[in-house]
Amino acid sequence: MVRILTSLLLLASLGAAEPPASRNRVTSMPPVVTEEQAQDWLKLWQKRLRLEDWKIEVKIVRIWELEQGTLGHIDWSTPHHTALIKVLSPADYELPPDKIPADMELSIVHELVHLHLSVLPLNKASRNAEEQVVSMIADALVNLEHRPAVTESLAAGTIP
Repeated sequence: MVRILTSLLLLASLGAAEPPASRNRVTSMPPVVTEEQAQDWLKLWQKRLRLEDWKIEVKIVRIWELEQGTLGHIDWSTPHHTALIKVLSPADYELPPDKIPADMELSIVHELVHLHLSVLPLNKASRNAEEQVVSMIADALVNLEHRPAVTESLAAGTIP
């Protein structure tokens, strides 16, 4: 009798098990960032960074589709001038929802800067240095873009 009860309790607990939280997040709210918004950022920054001769796609992906510890990734084909940028889904972010759009835009810019550097030879020894430089350039570009004084001056045709 004890074995039967133990078996039943074990089966009941197994049936109630849920998939890992990162794969089971369901939100009833509208997404913090839509695919369309990611496409708009891509078009804007692709033009600003003069990468218009490239056919670039952006895709919002879940955390398990990216390398651990990253927020984005880019794969490219230099001969075909094509690239695919993957950015982390808002569902997997650990930031407050109001901070996610700016971070996703930054991730897109970051990956586009990598594309510019794709003309350089790949070197595992300098990978960390490259990543730091890409991050600093992307941060500077996005911060400049979102500075009110610069935005107003650009609209007026004068730069401070």
